[in-house]
Amino acid sequence: MPLKTLVEAEKFTAWYDAVEDRLRLAVNIDTPDARVDFWITRRLFLSIISQLEDFADPKSIGVDKDDIYKRITKGVPSPKENNNSDTISSKSTLKNTKVSLLRAMNISWNKKKGRVSLVLVSDDYEAESNLDTVSMTAFIKMLLIQAPTVEWGISSIMLGR
Repeated sequence: MPLKTLVEAEKFTAWYDAVEDRLRLAVNIDTPDARVDFWITRRLFLSIISQLEDFADPKSIGVDKDDIYKRITKGVPSPKENNNSDTISSKSTLKNTKVSLLRAMNISWNKKKGRVSLVLVSDDYEAESNLDTVSMTAFIKMLLIQAPTVEWGISSIMLGR
């Protein structure tokens, strides 16, 4: 069995792909040598929502969309909301990017670092990040905002609306 490529996840960008009916999560989108893209299926997404919210910062539940993208993507515009030429040109390069099916999202509290350990696992990759609870909350909200809530059966209660 081949070894998985380990990647340090520093930046996350997510959007919904209607053709695949999956969320696409790009890790390190601006760093070609460290970039990894994952497909998140509806089934996996629904199975991890409650676990994700266990690691959210209760004080940050009301984080708005703009703040989420500033924290997680460090200013990269939301592909769902922004149609400028930068977003379009970056989306055109996505056709050549291999996307791995996300098999697991392992989340735990790292006592030594005082942060949430997030490990994204596919057959080929493991991407790991250590996030503070506010950033973890922003990561969760980013996924919830990009998911097709009605089609996937995600209630407004889960979204904090």
